[in-house]
Amino acid sequence: MRKTALTVILVLTSSAALAQPGGRPPPRSAPPSSPPGAAAPGAPAAPVQAPPYAVVQALHADGTTPAQALTVQCPAGHRVFSAGFTALVRQPPAAGAAPTAQPAYAEGGLDNVRSLPDGRGSAWLVEGVSPDAIRLKQPWRLAVRLVCVQIPGL
Repeated sequence: MRKTALTVILVLTSSAALAQPGGRPPPRSAPPSSPPGAAAPGAPAAPVQAPPYAVVQALHADGTTPAQALTVQCPAGHRVFSAGFTALVRQPPAAGAAPTAQPAYAEGGLDNVRSLPDGRGSAWLVEGVSPDAIRLKQPWRLAVRLVCVQIPGL
């Protein structure tokens, strides 16, 4: 069984840190009297900016067919920076267990994978077959997650 996983780590660094030798921020002698970015008393507040990235996740509806496909779109003005996917297979209830309102899912393998961006880089398509869903004879759903970065001027 092959499992596919994606871990994304974003490291945001201030411009002051980048300007210092070794990429370290300048030393502080005392903590600031107000939080960074806060306006001085009586001054207008600075506008709050949206982060330069967005995380978008989509789930295919439960299905019993071996193959599923899902296309996920980035928000307007963003392009795909990275993509990840997995198969979520519904777990059969344990023998003698009472049925629950929410079914339990576990990550499963995904075979015959096709994973690619669209022509503009603003969406991602994933297709695959879940061998675990076939083996367990259980419904499954394809999950796709994108990290989309904002591109100025789009």
